[in-house]
Amino acid sequence: MHRTIGVCPQQNVLFNYLTVKEHLELFASLKGVPKLYVDEEVQDMVTRLGLQDKLHARASNLSGGMKRKLQVSSIIIIFHQLKTLKFSTKQFLS
Repeated sequence: MHRTIGVCPQQNVLFNYLTVKEHLELFASLKGVPKLYVDEEVQDMVTRLGLQDKLHARASNLSGGMKRKLQVSSIIIIFHQLKTLKFSTKQFLS
């Protein structure tokens, strides 16, 4: 159960020197997303949250709202595991 629970603290827990892309890659690896799917997951996340223009911006240069979006993405990224399971099941049944 603890593998499917995400926590989004009141204060943003971001590294000022990392870019949006680097944060999402870090969150994905911490959540156990296989390396094969990390790039796909990052692109999906920036599209969902409207961070395309900020992909290579450092967290220190983001507005408060953009920082919050980035923080929330650490929670949303867990859905990749469900998507991967769905794909794996389809491939297995084919």
